[in-house]
Amino acid sequence: MEKLDLMRQIAERVNYNPETGVLTWKPRDVDLNGWNNKFSGKECGSLNGHGYRVLHVKLTNGRRVDTYAHRLAWLISYGTLPLEEIDHINQNRADNKLTNLRAISRSLNQRNKTISRNNKSGVIGVFWSSQHGKWQTQVRANGRHNYLGRFDDLAEAEKVVKQFRALHGFTENHGSVINAVPRTA
Repeated sequence: MEKLDLMRQIAERVNYNPETGVLTWKPRDVDLNGWNNKFSGKECGSLNGHGYRVLHVKLTNGRRVDTYAHRLAWLISYGTLPLEEIDHINQNRADNKLTNLRAISRSLNQRNKTISRNNKSGVIGVFWSSQHGKWQTQVRANGRHNYLGRFDDLAEAEKVVKQFRALHGFTENHGSVINAVPRTA
């Protein structure tokens, strides 16, 4: 069975509220083991380690399938999946309101990402070069690593990186910490 067909089968089991972004389970015709009392009307899925809501579904053939809530929300709203990636505009991967989802290329999606958990400078594209004893700047754009220089001052390095990103179509949210997914144990 094709992935889109599987997702359509799952979409038949849920309700989606595009204003809140919440997917809830529909009641089942056959209420085995009190499923309707336990799950009907309740929010679907759980957050994975990356902050995305994932639905875990057992199909009629016994096969278990996991699917991302944002992809299911898109399918329910538009009837198909985009050829591109689905981006969470505000960077909150659990926020599946339709106004927060957009279909964009992988390249553009990368220009709206949160800061890595491993980043030590607090700025995407800036890292400490112990070899040179300076803050080094490098930004990947249009398939290329762009070296922007080394700086004594972190604030100056950040300024150069932000100017470069502004000229190359990165979002203002790019590199924010506010909506970054917290580290899980």
